[in-house]
Amino acid sequence: MSEMVFLKRVVVWLIETLLELSLLGIYLATLPGHDTHTLGKDILLYFAGMLSFFIPGYLLSTGIIRAIWPSRLWWAYSGIAATLFLLNFGVINAFVIGSVFVPTDKLHFLAAGACITFASTLAGTFALNKWVVA
Repeated sequence: MSEMVFLKRVVVWLIETLLELSLLGIYLATLPGHDTHTLGKDILLYFAGMLSFFIPGYLLSTGIIRAIWPSRLWWAYSGIAATLFLLNFGVINAFVIGSVFVPTDKLHFLAAGACITFASTLAGTFALNKWVVA
């Protein structure tokens, strides 16, 4: 793999990560019970909180996989990223910070997070395939 392809993979991963964190921040900030007057501040706080908690596991593992693993299957990386999201959230929620969600909210967040992750990385895969070929 050339250095340019590696850099393109890293750029796509960074954009995917920013998109995922932004969409998850929006999702959390728009859950029932949040003050609509503080929506922007809440989105930024959730973004920063998820960024700090996911760095050791999810972000590092997806960054490495995106940068070095050239899959021929268009959905493979998205499936792996969604699975890593679920695993890392489960570990952090259970062992590091305790349970921050009531069970129904936790299930909704996991479903939304996995879907957001899958969609973001799938879009990144298609963009990367077009960009690398071009």
